[in-house]
Amino acid sequence: MRSLFTTLEIARATAGNARPPEAAVAITGVTADSRRVRPGDLFVALPGARTDGHLFVDLAYQHGAAAALVKGAQRLPPPPAGRALVEVEDTLWALGELGAYHRSKYHPLMVGVTGSVGKTSTKDLTHAVLGVKFQTLKSEGNLNSDVGLPLSLFHLDESHQAAVLEMAMRGPGQIRRLVQIARPHIGVLTNIGTAHLETLGSIENIASAKSELLEGLPGTGVAVLNWDCPWVRRVADRTVSRTIRYGLGPGAEVTAGEVESLGEEGTRFTLLVPGGSAPVRLPVAGGHMVANALAAAAVGVAAGLEAAEIAQGLGRAVLTGMRVQLVRRPELLIINDAYNANPQSMVAALSLLKELARSRAVAVLGGMLELGEYSGEAHREVGRAVAAMGVDLLITVGTLGTGIAVEAAAHGLPPHAIRECRDNAGAIRALTDELQVRDTVLVKGSRGLGMEEIVHYLEEHALG
Repeated sequence: MRSLFTTLEIARATAGNARPPEAAVAITGVTADSRRVRPGDLFVALPGARTDGHLFVDLAYQHGAAAALVKGAQRLPPPPAGRALVEVEDTLWALGELGAYHRSKYHPLMVGVTGSVGKTSTKDLTHAVLGVKFQTLKSEGNLNSDVGLPLSLFHLDESHQAAVLEMAMRGPGQIRRLVQIARPHIGVLTNIGTAHLETLGSIENIASAKSELLEGLPGTGVAVLNWDCPWVRRVADRTVSRTIRYGLGPGAEVTAGEVESLGEEGTRFTLLVPGGSAPVRLPVAGGHMVANALAAAAVGVAAGLEAAEIAQGLGRAVLTGMRVQLVRRPELLIINDAYNANPQSMVAALSLLKELARSRAVAVLGGMLELGEYSGEAHREVGRAVAAMGVDLLITVGTLGTGIAVEAAAHGLPPHAIRECRDNAGAIRALTDELQVRDTVLVKGSRGLGMEEIVHYLEEHALG
């Protein structure tokens, strides 16, 4: 297994102190989870809300860690023979510096993706597009934070010609830090919406935080902007980079024509880019996915791909799990969109549910977190959408989900079509009572609700 760096390099990159000072212990991997330590790893001891990684340094060594990155003030005992410690002032900051150091050793085309909705799907689609021409790395799962992004970068090696990294935030300055670490050449802003409104307080503050990606791009870079989003248009001047506008409305340089739903099989459209066009068969259900595909196409344009090459990549795209993931059973179709939720993505998912419904449309919806003062109206908005689309059965989960149910009832959804549940277990019981053969079931809610538990039950026990 290749060595990423030695403990002496770590100390230099992080302004830390190695113990023993003369040891150059080779590191072959990096993790912040003591349960996932493999022989040769660097274990990064991070403080957390519930526990502290410094409590698990000994366990990490027992699992084979070659070294640990720790806060010097912890005054930990010397490492075991043949192992090392690197003491720093702040382990989270040091992890980012180490990621930046590793990234600096390679020269791929680096793409950063952020936005209130669609980051992961856009990352996956962009990876598929660039993969037609380049050996491309992408951040896995939800490794998109000040912890996850550096961990993704450690997978970068000399074989990679491009990399696509998702960038998330919960407050101002966080995307700026990710940009400093990854140094992207291309930045994608999918949209600006109400996600994290509770933390940031206003849509203006969200726009400012998201635009940190644009502000950090170099003059030789490219900003890829969703021109259908008014707030994205408002921050378009915050970059010195060249811009490529995508969308379905006026002013977009990368757009789609002749959009046609193929139901469960995806969407067909004609890709229109400067200087060319190509037919696309996108193997991902949902009309709202066309916008994400256009974002990926715009990155392809920036990277020098022809329209036909972009179409080829989109045609073989595979999305990360729990993002509009169709689970087909002979007696049931499940739309697993349980990873997260906000009003915009909820309405899009409901529209997809009605489009794909084999017979009855069943919506299992949980609350949407981190919306602050907008929370009440956001849940009422979703409730109105449920009623307007004529969902056959609505099952809500949690206290916030009740707001969806109340508003749906107020706008005409009959009482017999509504079940309010306290938690996932209650929703599972309701589904057990109510499901019928050929139902199509959407499961969607905020990450904190863990609604994939409901999907797993349906996969194993539904109508069984």
